[in-house]
Amino acid sequence: MDAAVTSVAMAALVADGLLAGLSLDKVIVQLPARRQIGVTAYAAYARAADLGNGIAYYAAVGVGAAVLTLAAFAVAAALGAPGTVTGLLAAAAALSLLHSAATGRAAPIMFQIGRAGDTEAALTSLLTRFARWSAARAALQTATLIVMAIAIQAAVRAERESARLDFHRLIVAATPADLRRPSDGTRWTNQQLLFHMLFGYLIVRALLVLVHGFGHLPDRASKTFARLLDSAHKPFDLINYLGSCAGARIIPPRRMPGMLDRVIAALHTHLDREPDSALRRGMHYPTTWDPFFADYMTLTDIYHYPTQHFRFHQRQLTLSPPG
Repeated sequence: MDAAVTSVAMAALVADGLLAGLSLDKVIVQLPARRQIGVTAYAAYARAADLGNGIAYYAAVGVGAAVLTLAAFAVAAALGAPGTVTGLLAAAAALSLLHSAATGRAAPIMFQIGRAGDTEAALTSLLTRFARWSAARAALQTATLIVMAIAIQAAVRAERESARLDFHRLIVAATPADLRRPSDGTRWTNQQLLFHMLFGYLIVRALLVLVHGFGHLPDRASKTFARLLDSAHKPFDLINYLGSCAGARIIPPRRMPGMLDRVIAALHTHLDREPDSALRRGMHYPTTWDPFFADYMTLTDIYHYPTQHFRFHQRQLTLSPPG
């Protein structure tokens, strides 16, 4: 499966999560306050907030989340993603459209509140209607977020399975001469590069431990840790190179597919057990250590990372003889 599907879906997940948070805050925290402070005071607040800076902010987040969610489905359908992934993204897109429709009913009521006077009876009726549509919006957007998270889990699982099958085919088809041939764009031979592709999956277990640990600490803790590792990138580059050279000598190609099968099965199990809240937890990473390390990566990003790493290096293999 194309990694573009997962990348777009993860961007949509972030936007959907932000929008769900705003919707739930409105329903759980803000609107109930009208019963304590009175509808007149709440209407004055809404005019200053929702109809002030909120107009542009809510519109940008709402439109952005909907566009990204629809884009994730469109990319999955266009690239022929597995049926389960495409179906889940279609459901998320449908829920997002329903949320937009509910917003289309709620927004005019808020504008009516802005134009209404301070008559308590009129404001009570308008705010009651707005609260009902806001509750519907919150439910729909929360459902969108949940379905998108499930879709991403399915997409990550599918792309890992695709990489696993490709790795088996590469090893089976490779001749001794292929394995000894230099790769394209690295100092490794094909055999060494194949081990390095496998190692990308093996190292994820350590990365998951880091996220689970630093994800509970203040942001500055992982930022300091990442900067410390960045300062040691030159020794790491040498260790990274020599490690794959040594690994390819110790582990023969015939054993590599079995190792990949086991580690991917373990990652599937770990991913299935992760709650949605944990998948959004993250930490800072040393960007000089790997081109696919971002400054800040969530647990979802880490599960996606080894397949990005795999596909990048797969293009550098020269297993087929020239010509």
